[in-house]
Amino acid sequence: MRDSIRHEIVARQLDEQITARYPVGQRLRILDAGMGQGAQALRLARAGHTVTGLEADPDLLKAARDSLATEPAAIRERVRMIEGDGRETGVH
Repeated sequence: MRDSIRHEIVARQLDEQITARYPVGQRLRILDAGMGQGAQALRLARAGHTVTGLEADPDLLKAARDSLATEPAAIRERVRMIEGDGRETGVH
C-alpha cells in the first residue's frame, strides 16, 4: 500500500510540474533516471511524451520492460529503457 501511495504522490507532482511549466499538449523528451519498474515512465509516455528510462537494477529493468510489452505500439515507440547507472554515457 505504501508503494501505491508513493506512486500516486509522484504522479501528482509530475502532473503539477509539467502543467505549470509547459503548455498543454507540448510533447517533452524526458529522462527517468532510476526508473524502477517504469510506472512513471509509462505514465508519461501515455501522456504523449518521449521517455528514456535508466535503471541499474536488472530485476527492476526486466519488470519495467515486461510492463512496457503490454502497452500498445504507439506507447512502446515512445519509451527507451537502458540498463545502467548513468555514469557511462558514451559521450567523450
